[in-house]
Amino acid sequence: RTFDVDGSRSFPSPVRGVWAVGQKLFVWSGDDKLHAVEPGKQLPDQWVLDLKGHQPAGGPVEWNGSIWLACRDGLVIAINSTTGKESHREQLPQYLSLGLRMVAADLMAVACDGTVYRIGPGGKP
Repeated sequence: RTFDVDGSRSFPSPVRGVWAVGQKLFVWSGDDKLHAVEPGKQLPDQWVLDLKGHQPAGGPVEWNGSIWLACRDGLVIAINSTTGKESHREQLPQYLSLGLRMVAADLMAVACDGTVYRIGPGGKP
């Protein structure tokens, strides 16, 4: 059986992660950038966030109207889902292994040693 490819997109570096969050697609490429990709044949960027050497620890999640991303070095950031601008940043004291998880209405970050941090409504652990 043959499948038709209806559009494609290349990134400047090998893709290291792809995540769907709601109706959005996020691509983390080896150029240390998180791309919010719009649907469509050419998969254009809606916005791009430079992570400046931070590696995602799992995929982003949507919470309290923002996109949240945990990085391996303990950095947790909130991103405006429309503009891609960072709206909040918190540095946790440990490396993160599993990224962020939603538990009921709470956002949790999981550290390498098994510690779980609850991120509060204002973004504070």
